[in-house]
Amino acid sequence: MFRVNPTTGDAGPCRALSGKCPFGGANEHFTSIEGAEKAVTRVTFRGEDNHELVWWASKHIEVEEDEVVKVKSGKIKKLGSYNGVDQTTLKNVRLEGF
Repeated sequence: MFRVNPTTGDAGPCRALSGKCPFGGANEHFTSIEGAEKAVTRVTFRGEDNHELVWWASKHIEVEEDEVVKVKSGKIKKLGSYNGVDQTTLKNVRLEGF
């Protein structure tokens, strides 16, 4: 089985014991590396203060760089930083107009 790391977006083999994967349950696992790689789209929202909101969308999202979009709803999954950039990882995001 293969999974996607929600922090980095990297797909790879799952080495966890059944039901113990820190990256999610059966719905977040795939039978091939190709399936895992195609399963997510990284969407990064960057504020004027350089803070990033990151969302691993479960479908392909067509958004142009610097396009303004409105987030209707979402939940905070994780607060932290990645490569020195303050970052909030979101889940269950709904965009207006998509």
